[in-house]
Amino acid sequence: MEVWLKGLGLKVRISREPGGSEVGERIRQVLLYRDRTDPLQDDERHQIATLMDNLAERIDGSGIDNVSALVDYVRTFRDRVDFDLQIQVSLFVLARLIHLDEVIVPYVRGETEDDVLILNRFWPSTFAYQVCTDSRLTNDRSALVFTQELYGWHLQYLESLGVDPIVIVLDLDPTIGLERVDRRGDGKSIYDLKPIEYHRSVRDGFLKVVQLHPAATLRLRVCRPHRVDATPSIEAVAESIQKVLLPYLKELIPQAH
Repeated sequence: MEVWLKGLGLKVRISREPGGSEVGERIRQVLLYRDRTDPLQDDERHQIATLMDNLAERIDGSGIDNVSALVDYVRTFRDRVDFDLQIQVSLFVLARLIHLDEVIVPYVRGETEDDVLILNRFWPSTFAYQVCTDSRLTNDRSALVFTQELYGWHLQYLESLGVDPIVIVLDLDPTIGLERVDRRGDGKSIYDLKPIEYHRSVRDGFLKVVQLHPAATLRLRVCRPHRVDATPSIEAVAESIQKVLLPYLKELIPQAH
């Protein structure tokens, strides 16, 4: 995609979530590779406390109404001793917020020279993994409710900032996807090691993004979702993505066609 877009004369930046910033990359390493069954060590608890205070301050200062209860609840996480689901969800959202401030918002406001910003993962991943899968595989009702509330706030905040991305869901049978991970040979995250049933649930979550457009339940317009079959070759998938993007490029960047 980067080569194709640059061939159209466009300036392109590629980033990822979680990650895309110094703090975000550190959070990414914890979320993708730390053993979640191990209790938090003293130094980790201190870092978590600082990060949870950061998240609470961001929510409190977001300008979104009725967030005081959510803010207070997040602040209680600074005293947790386990690396539980609520801590994990909070870290995912915090990493996305930092990336939002440092990378996405400057782009949306035209403060960068980039014509196109490509993200590997965005808020639909929170929906597919944490809302549809992780929180529903636990028996902790409070974790499910918190995950949904934090996710809903995140969508409202994105809309308030004028973030309206084109979301492309690369759809693939999980069995094939895991085979590709094996062939990739660059190590596996804790998610890659999950059982196939987990990956099927995640896939269903991503398809709901396309089929139901979950933001619509909050009367928001924070994405234009498109499904692309990722089963064929890289070249064929790239061509499918190009067909999705061209109408937007013609609308937003006339010199692209």
